[in-house]
Amino acid sequence: MHPRPPTRSPLFVTWKKASRNGERRLRGCIGILEPRRLHQALHDYALTSALHDRRFPPIEAHELPALECTVSLLHSFETGGSWEDWVPGVHGIIIEFACPLTGGTRSATFLPEIAQQEGWTRVQTIDQLISKAGARGGQASLRSIRAGLSLVRYQSTAASLTHAQ
Repeated sequence: MHPRPPTRSPLFVTWKKASRNGERRLRGCIGILEPRRLHQALHDYALTSALHDRRFPPIEAHELPALECTVSLLHSFETGGSWEDWVPGVHGIIIEFACPLTGGTRSATFLPEIAQQEGWTRVQTIDQLISKAGARGGQASLRSIRAGLSLVRYQSTAASLTHAQ
């Protein structure tokens, strides 16, 4: 018997589309880091990630047979001691830092599986997150941002279904 899911949870909904060679490629991924009522959040973020991920055009009906949907429930949030205080494949990470150019706060997250899927080291993963958050600069700038950022690590429980399932 499966344990009951929580009634409230932070979550991400990820859509991947099978290519001709069977490899699944990202088609949309959006979520929320604050706990929300699960039933409503599943509805909202399934639609938002399918239709409003700015990196992709909206998913269309003809794509449905090639799609896989994954729901990741996030849990076990912990403050990290440094930017290196996480394990790729185990922890998702949220970074936050002051932008050197504007002084404003920037943040970004990757789910636990991203670093391993991409074959990134910890340094590469953090640098990709810094870029995802909108900061730009050379190696000296990246080192400075890494040294001053705050990190929260978390874990997730994920379940996936294809259109056929």
